[in-house]
Amino acid sequence: TMCHSVQDCCSPAAALLLPLSHSSKVVVTGAAGRTGALIVQQLLADKDKFSSIKATVRTKKSTTALLS
Repeated sequence: TMCHSVQDCCSPAAALLLPLSHSSKVVVTGAAGRTGALIVQQLLADKDKFSSIKATVRTKKSTTALLS
């Protein structure tokens, strides 16, 4: 079944199944990690679907690695 709200979903990953609109804002925490980096790549590949995509990392080194 499709989730209709985050509360209906059984896991954070299931929240990715929520329907999105062009006004959707997305924040990815842990964007330099394995899963976070993959999610950021996918979001940027479909960036026209979102009004805002933001990513957070813990260190400056992680920022550099993510941007390269």
